[in-house]
Amino acid sequence: MDLCQAVEYYLPHLVLAGDYAVRVQSRVQSAATKEAGATAFSQALTDADLSVQNMIEVATLAQYPDVAFEPEEADRSLNLKYFPSESPFRLTLDPINGTAFYKDGLPIFDIIITILEGKRIVTAVVYLPAKGLFYIGIVGQGAFFATKGTGLKRQDWSRLQLQTRSEIVLT
Repeated sequence: MDLCQAVEYYLPHLVLAGDYAVRVQSRVQSAATKEAGATAFSQALTDADLSVQNMIEVATLAQYPDVAFEPEEADRSLNLKYFPSESPFRLTLDPINGTAFYKDGLPIFDIIITILEGKRIVTAVVYLPAKGLFYIGIVGQGAFFATKGTGLKRQDWSRLQLQTRSEIVLT
């Protein structure tokens, strides 16, 4: 799998999914089931989570049908049965990371796609729809950011530069 090519493929799909999530946020409906002992965070599940997940599942099946897929809401997936259970590459998805905040109408949620080769993370994409901002990491190539408005192709990404520090930087 060409990781840059995969990221380029997913970015427009993430924009579409993110635009949808932003547009329905004020009207979104809960899709959670009640469980004994559940917290607000563990019960945070909306129609938007399921719709975004479905969009990325369909996009993945169209382009990468041989990739294993592990969405956060696997038990609610309509498409998981069409993915192989074993594959050298596996895509994970958190369709609305920060669902509790999303349900509260706050613009501090993101969509996260991670690609693993075996057990090793080789690519991660975090998209913040309210800001139109992507953070991209590709093993052996570096970390980048891109914006919805400046283009989504590899040549449009900017290298993410961190100052050398003696402190530990967590991202």
